[in-house]
Amino acid sequence: MKKVKTLAVALLLCLCPICHAQQYHVVDKELQSVLSKNSGERLSVNIILKSQTEPARMKALAARAKDNKTAKVLVANELKKQSKCRQVSVLDYLREAMAEGKAANITTYWVANAISCDVTKDVVAALASHPDVLMIGLNKELQVIESVETVAA
Repeated sequence: MKKVKTLAVALLLCLCPICHAQQYHVVDKELQSVLSKNSGERLSVNIILKSQTEPARMKALAARAKDNKTAKVLVANELKKQSKCRQVSVLDYLREAMAEGKAANITTYWVANAISCDVTKDVVAALASHPDVLMIGLNKELQVIESVETVAA
């Protein structure tokens, strides 16, 4: 019996680094860096879910429409429906975290099947091991600079 317990403990110890490694790849490197310096305040993050709509499926749906306007409506409605179904589990968790003061400003995006929100470090860790989450990254404002071309007269 002692050998069985020792084997079970050894197996668990071997699997822990695997679980941690999987979580490590889910959380973007930039977010990991910010989290390591975070003293507990909420951070704005983007959560990309694993389940994504296949472009070929949407193209086939659009092809059945009689015109472009109808095709756009059909595709948008299908993406909204799929995102609503696929985000349920993560949104339920985030709502619980919100009730505990660990999450805020939850916004869903049906086009990319993604969620942005402000969460604490422990919520990021929990989401990193959630089976529906593909990636968690820092949500930051980016400034796009348009290139200006000067033409000699």
